[in-house]
Amino acid sequence: MIIECPSCGQRISSKYKTCPHCKFALDGAAEEGDGLSLDEADRRLRIREKARIQAQLYLSIFIAVAGVAWAYASSDGMRQPPGTLPLSLFAGGALWYLIIRLYMLVRRVRG
Repeated sequence: MIIECPSCGQRISSKYKTCPHCKFALDGAAEEGDGLSLDEADRRLRIREKARIQAQLYLSIFIAVAGVAWAYASSDGMRQPPGTLPLSLFAGGALWYLIIRLYMLVRRVRG
């Protein structure tokens, strides 16, 4: 059976005792003192995934706010209609934000 290494994320056979890519001890025992337990590797993977999602969330907010600021500045304080590019930037950032939040909700529900 093919599994994902808890340490490096590479796809490997479940028959391996250590990952051939990162030398992670898959049986939970540290090999020569440099392996991580399965719980610790899983915790690290979750932390990395959470940090990646948060970075995308903040970037989407930044893009949406930048689009609003650009639309406001380019329309002379909203006295003229703003251009399509700043509004598209805002819409893209807002849509990206909503998609990420939906992804987070689905992950939370699934456990």
